[in-house]
Amino acid sequence: MSARFLKRHRYRADWAPRDFFLSVPEAKIIYGVPANDYGSPCRPTTKQTKGTIPLLKTRAELVNSEALELETNESVLMLIFADEDEKAIASPKTPPSKTLPSTSKTLPSKKTMAVGAKARKLRTVFLKRSGGVVQDLVEWLVAIRRIQLLSAQAAAPPPVIRMGWMMKKGEDPSSNYKKRWFVLDRTELRYYLASMESTSQGSIPLGPSRDGYKVWSSVADSADSNEFTIRTAGSRDFWLSAYTSTDFLIWVKYIKEIVDGTPASPTLPKSTPGVARK
Repeated sequence: MSARFLKRHRYRADWAPRDFFLSVPEAKIIYGVPANDYGSPCRPTTKQTKGTIPLLKTRAELVNSEALELETNESVLMLIFADEDEKAIASPKTPPSKTLPSTSKTLPSKKTMAVGAKARKLRTVFLKRSGGVVQDLVEWLVAIRRIQLLSAQAAAPPPVIRMGWMMKKGEDPSSNYKKRWFVLDRTELRYYLASMESTSQGSIPLGPSRDGYKVWSSVADSADSNEFTIRTAGSRDFWLSAYTSTDFLIWVKYIKEIVDGTPASPTLPKSTPGVARK
C-alpha cells in the first residue's frame, strides 16, 4: 500500500512531496523522496528514504476524520491529513483541534502525554494529498492493524493439537519406559516431567515424510501393543507407549497427519493416565 502526500517540514512552513509505503514484512511505514514527479508512488530506495514509522507494539487509533494517532511507550505520532487550502496548520508545533460531532476527543498536546511519571514526546506530521483530496484514514488504519495482526500471528507459537500422558524410552531401546507429559503441535512433540511444568525435558521434531520423518507401530503383530516409534529427519528413533489403545490410535493419527502433510485435527480432550502395559 502506497500513497504520495505533501509533507509539512518539521520546522519550516514549506511542503514537499513524499512517497509513503506500508511495508508488510517489515511492519513499518517508510517515506521518502519520490523517484519522479509523474510516476505512481512506490517504496523509496535506501537513498531516497527520509524516515520510517515502526508499527509493532504501536497503538493505532482514529482520533477524528482527519487525524490518525500512532502511540508507543516512548512517543506519540500524530498524522494529520489536510486539504490544499487548509488554514488551521499554520504552525507544525500547534496541531489543530478538530473533532467529529460524535466525539469530544481532541488532539492531545505535549502536556497531556505521559506514561507514569515519564512524559512522552508528541511528534506531529502534517500531510495532504497533492491533488487536494483528503486521504481515507480508515483505509490506512485497517491496513496498519492488519499488519500488526499478521506479525502477532507469525510470532505466536503453533496451536496445540493434543496433550496428555504417555511413556517414553531413552536413547537405548532396551531401557525402561518413563512417564512423561506430552504436548503436540504441528512442528514438534514436547515432553515434560509434569503437566504444570513450564520447561520441557526435550522435544521430538516433526515434519513431512519427504524429509525423512516416519511413525509406525512398534509391534505390528501384537493387537495389545500401544507402542509406536517416531523417526526424525536425522534418522533418530523415539520409542513411545500410550496408556490405552484409544490414546494410541489418537496420538498416532495426529502425528501421521503431520508426517503425511494433511491438515491437523482440532484438539481433543487430553488423555487420562491408566495402568501401564507390562
